[in-house]
Amino acid sequence: EYIEGQKITSLLGNESDSSDGKRLLQETFGAYLQQILIDGFFHADPHPGNLVLTPDGRLGLLDLGMVARISPRMQGKLIRFILSISEGDPLDGADIAESMGEKTSNYDAAKYYRRAVVLISRYQHATLSQLQIGTLMMEFTEVLRESGIRVPRELAMLGKTLLHLDQLVKVLDPDFDPNHTVQKYAAQLMIRHLSSSISLGNVMRRFLELKDTAGRVPKALSTVLEQMARNELRVKVDAVDQMKLVGGLQKIANRITLGLLLAALIIGAGLLARIPTSLTILGYPAVAMLLFLVAAAGAIALMIDIVIYDEKPRKR
Repeated sequence: EYIEGQKITSLLGNESDSSDGKRLLQETFGAYLQQILIDGFFHADPHPGNLVLTPDGRLGLLDLGMVARISPRMQGKLIRFILSISEGDPLDGADIAESMGEKTSNYDAAKYYRRAVVLISRYQHATLSQLQIGTLMMEFTEVLRESGIRVPRELAMLGKTLLHLDQLVKVLDPDFDPNHTVQKYAAQLMIRHLSSSISLGNVMRRFLELKDTAGRVPKALSTVLEQMARNELRVKVDAVDQMKLVGGLQKIANRITLGLLLAALIIGAGLLARIPTSLTILGYPAVAMLLFLVAAAGAIALMIDIVIYDEKPRKR
């Protein structure tokens, strides 16, 4: 369909149209928020060559050969992510962005949070002339990848789309502040997102799920009450190996007892060594020497048992 108008790039350097440029940029940014976060279907190639200004002052989007879809679940996360940035909460933004992707075996949480929080904090008080939103999204997807998080395809497509919007910003208003626009549209975005998720089909599905759950509750509750009445209710908790724990405690107690006995033998040998007797070993009273040798042998055996047979902590 033919759309009459002039290229948006014709506004470059035209001071008389600077106010129109600012207005068009705000409306375009708001329109893309609507497409991405509400409609879930957006024009994915908005470079300045595909945008025209119509004679009645509206913006026309050309070339719909590249479009993309955003799932409702991803829409909700994107809304929370954008609002967390505009409200200055980098840690919450990092948490939400982490949940957008899929963690791999190489995921490094410390590395991710360190880089993500720094990146979001740097963007918080910046205008697009200092840090462009498309650049931010592409940098963030790179942080996710390098930290071991697999980035969904729609998020990568969104970053490319926002990079094209950066070019539009350079033409219309390099000092444009996206946080102001997000905060302006925040309430409308939330209301529209919630409204779009409320349909007759969704309501009926939730009602049937609730009906099914409500039908199972009385039977389950009756079973629990009967087991309680017969003292048959058992709660299984997968925490630690009880037998292994008891065996470990018993082993500790046995070693403490053996240590006390060895100490008593050594002390007894020392006291008996002061009593002169006719029967000696190496010049010492025989009884004292025997007690000392028994204590020494027991101490050596205990040391060998600890060094050889005790389990070493496993490295995680």
